Amino acid sequence: MPSKKEKRSEAKKRKLEALISLMGEDGQQAKKFRNSPEKEKDESFCESGELTSSEETLEEIRKRLRERQKAAMQKAKIFLDSKYEDPSLNAIYPMDIQHLLLYAVMGNVASYKPRWCKLIRQVRLSGVVVIVIDSASNNDVIRHQNAFRFLTENFPLRIEVISPSQYGRTFDEELFAVPMSARQVTLSTRAADCNSTDKGTVRDFRFTAQTVDSVKSSVANALEESLTRSVSCLDLMLSEEQLKLEGYPLPLVNSPLYSKYKFSKTAYSHPTEKSPLFAVDCEMVRTQTNNKELVWIAVVNERLECVYESLVKPRADVVDYLTEFSGVTKKLLENVTTSLRDVQKKLRAILPSDAILVGQSLGNDLQSLEMFHPYIIDTSVIYNLSGLPLKKTGLKRLSSEFLGRDIQMGKTGHNPREDAIATMELVLKKLKHGLEYGNVLNGWVYGSERDPSSKPVDENGNKETLKAEYRSSEDRESGKVENGMMQRKFFFQQTRTSNCQSLFKLAKRSEKSVALAGFETRWAEEAEILGDKDESDRTIAKQTYLSKADHFCVFSQLNGFGRELRQPHNCNNCLMRSMQDVVKQVKRIVKHLPENNLVVVILSGRSDANSTQNGLCFLKIL
Repeated sequence: MPSKKEKRSEAKKRKLEALISLMGEDGQQAKKFRNSPEKEKDESFCESGELTSSEETLEEIRKRLRERQKAAMQKAKIFLDSKYEDPSLNAIYPMDIQHLLLYAVMGNVASYKPRWCKLIRQVRLSGVVVIVIDSASNNDVIRHQNAFRFLTENFPLRIEVISPSQYGRTFDEELFAVPMSARQVTLSTRAADCNSTDKGTVRDFRFTAQTVDSVKSSVANALEESLTRSVSCLDLMLSEEQLKLEGYPLPLVNSPLYSKYKFSKTAYSHPTEKSPLFAVDCEMVRTQTNNKELVWIAVVNERLECVYESLVKPRADVVDYLTEFSGVTKKLLENVTTSLRDVQKKLRAILPSDAILVGQSLGNDLQSLEMFHPYIIDTSVIYNLSGLPLKKTGLKRLSSEFLGRDIQMGKTGHNPREDAIATMELVLKKLKHGLEYGNVLNGWVYGSERDPSSKPVDENGNKETLKAEYRSSEDRESGKVENGMMQRKFFFQQTRTSNCQSLFKLAKRSEKSVALAGFETRWAEEAEILGDKDESDRTIAKQTYLSKADHFCVFSQLNGFGRELRQPHNCNNCLMRSMQDVVKQVKRIVKHLPENNLVVVILSGRSDANSTQNGLCFLKIL
């Protein structure tokens, strides 16, 4: 049992160790300091220029610690989310960088917070500087480490970025065009209609409160009608941006996570209002590979008939059956021989080329199936009872609220057939009642006439079971898409969101000014253009750091390397000099920036007929 004196001595050691750590010493030196004898410790502390315990009281040490902690609280901080710390397994979309920039500029008012990193004390930021190096890639950094040494040594955070060129986008489009929600589109359209009225009407509502109320009422009524009208399955399908945001597997080049995934069909047809719906639900177990593997699957059609159900033998040994959730036990799997490949083949045979898959957070199920599918309706997206876009409402609660029955009860685990039927019924209800139904983000409220406390009742007083008329393949439109690259691109072309608002307009609403240098002039409407893309990198770099005092956000694009790369007869030495020069300009910009600026350096990546190379994102708060 240690004495009080020994306890005080140990506490003092811990405090001195903490002080050394705050002074920038590494963890190993701090540990060595703590384990060393008192005499050696005093000598080493004196040799390092620091005061010994006889020259500085413990209270003074505490005061210094508090001062350092207070100073640290005056700065913003950024770090990668734990899920994205392994660079070999994860890559982000340009959309993810956009979410970081929106949060850095708008704070909690922004629609989304970045899912891949954490930005702490955002209000402490004095500005944001984004530097895009056109056409440079992750492969260039690996092959030419010396040329990019400044970035790799001075930016502690970096993560691979999927090149938007592989699905037909440019990097500036991905950064600056912010997709609008269905509700925002409706309000924007209606507001435009109001502004397009005749001059007399405009003059009236500018000066008459009664007219203003009338316009507001008209907008609200139009929104109500648009959200509650009968919708088709196409209205409920996830857009490209939603597929990315919800973590669905997409057939991207150079994606290590999805390299072994299979397409759900060898060819796809364009989806129509008559395309068939299939609800899919999967249960998983944890295996020795520390991954969750498929162990049970059920597929249900619109008639609520189970068209396929099977137990599946995991490839690796099971370490946790997750019985509470999966409903699977060791005994249940004893004689199972069906493999994941067998399931994939069966699904490809069952699903038509225009099939729309339905499920609750179906991205997890597709990952366990190791399959890609382009047409998705996700009940965790189309229903929302939390009022927060990223806070999902569980299937158990949705079933209780909207179907009037309890599922996933007891300790025996989930049943995938039961869950699949529930998700299909939820989608059928949504198709009947409209976009607003069951989604508080779209204005739906409890107690409204569309709030179902139980199932519908037929003319005899019996509760109906929601079923849809089955749509045969003969009723559906054809138009199959050919295999190969078109098969992969179809995932992006089919669900692209066309209604967007600019990042600059959103920044302006937050009273943050934006300047651009080195980008196309088409963005000039809502941001100050410092220089176009034909300027030299040296000029763009100077414009960037000189304008920082007048603008909260400055976006610059260095195009020298991209221009050199596109020369018909470029040589390796020329490309190397171009890389070194572009990094030199980045260094010039960073050198002239004040403290507490978030600096984001993006290598945009590139694609050509032969290959696709992803980009890279470097992050730092000065």
